[in-house]
Amino acid sequence: MFDDNILFNGYMIDDATAARLVHMRNQYDYPGACMRYASSPTDFELAPGVYAEIVRPAAGEVTDLALDQYHATLLHSENSVDNLLGTLSTVYWGFYTFTDGLASGRATRHLKGYKTKPATTPAEIARILGNIKKAPDKGAALGLLNDVSQLGRTPFASKVIAFFDPARAGVLDNRLEDGLQKCRWARGAAFLGGIGQVSQPGKRNAYRAWCEFLCKIADRLNDGIAAGKPWLWQGKEASRQKWRAVDVERAIFRSFQKEGNGSVSRADDRSQA
Repeated sequence: MFDDNILFNGYMIDDATAARLVHMRNQYDYPGACMRYASSPTDFELAPGVYAEIVRPAAGEVTDLALDQYHATLLHSENSVDNLLGTLSTVYWGFYTFTDGLASGRATRHLKGYKTKPATTPAEIARILGNIKKAPDKGAALGLLNDVSQLGRTPFASKVIAFFDPARAGVLDNRLEDGLQKCRWARGAAFLGGIGQVSQPGKRNAYRAWCEFLCKIADRLNDGIAAGKPWLWQGKEASRQKWRAVDVERAIFRSFQKEGNGSVSRADDRSQA
């Protein structure tokens, strides 16, 4: 994906590397699953008399800018029930490519609590998201989700951070970690070894470094676009787009899918507490 010296040459991007990134971002095809407000009672009660329901994507319906904005709007809302719907939808989205039962079950655990983790309330998730907004870096933001059911480990905590601030953050899950460990260009990188409990400083530091790397690559790509390079990506969008940190992450994620078995799973870590 990158030159072996990418971490030491000022994150320089050449035409060939940019073309690979554009190609992979255009092919990103994770299904556009989510949850939304329901008009009648369901198993997912967000607040007294307020319910959520599952939205299963149609064939070919992928995670796109509209879905990113949907989640960001919920997570940034001043309505605490919106905030809870945002994290609930993120959990369901992340587990969607396993079975519907697993995705629904993990969403239920997030809402009602699991083992030592209590139920997630609108007030508590609003408080945490407010602190995330003020966090000094993405590693610190990640750690604030430690006590939330299903969000205590990097793979799913990072999904919330990525939807909260896609311009400056991305997901770090097992598929990415496994792929990065095999890349010559990533040898010795500070972002390796980031999968684990977000209470651990080392995991938070690795995630911070990952987001910083994604931002630097996005900045280089956008600099090239400003200079007239054909480095915009499009995918399923109606128009070509500049790069966000999450777009770089999705391009890298897609490249690891191509090298593996083609599975689009983003829920590799099955031990969420």
